[in-house]
Amino acid sequence: MALQQDIQAGAFGGGLWLRTLPATVVKTLESSAQTLELKAGQRFSEIGDTAHCLIGVNRGVLALHTDDQERHDVIGHVFWPGDWFGVASVLIDTPRFLGSSALVDARVVLVTRRSIERIAQEQPILWRSVAVLAAQNAMLATRIARDNLLRSPTERCVATLDRLVGRQSLPCDLPVTQGQFAEICGLSRGAAAKVLARLESTGQISRGYAAIKVEEKFHGSANER
Repeated sequence: MALQQDIQAGAFGGGLWLRTLPATVVKTLESSAQTLELKAGQRFSEIGDTAHCLIGVNRGVLALHTDDQERHDVIGHVFWPGDWFGVASVLIDTPRFLGSSALVDARVVLVTRRSIERIAQEQPILWRSVAVLAAQNAMLATRIARDNLLRSPTERCVATLDRLVGRQSLPCDLPVTQGQFAEICGLSRGAAAKVLARLESTGQISRGYAAIKVEEKFHGSANER
């Protein structure tokens, strides 16, 4: 995978919300974090969990699961090293409405609400940074909704690939099966497979076992025109 830079950065090496904080506060957050190792396929959090903590991806790739009321458990997005989620459970007293699992062997870090409250007593700027993270994830949710409203299968698949790759450099191995990708897109496997085949024929992706490699030639939104 083309993840070397992100692995070196880890959970605390990137992210807009962390860049709004003094380095000393980031170090304090890092020292208060708990680390958890996950095996590929292992579920990490479930819908309805009441743990109140921020979760950062330190290594590997996590899938975010939601409930579509029909298949009960579908993948909606993926998170890479440096990505954080779980902010709603820190800001408001609510169970999680999303679950997560490791697509590959992964390491996550957890910062509890209690730790955040303790640090924020001395560094109140931390709450502004948490709000930045909340705004970022709200924008992501809006983008997911926008992608799923696209009627053209080509537009939807291309927009979804672009979103899933995120900040990763190309080429990038996206560790999802074609079936999982179709699920993320909200399309039938056949419809998604047709689009992937066309993208592969132009050298923009390569399909492998349990992975879709997004190549440097991937044009992103240019495919929609």
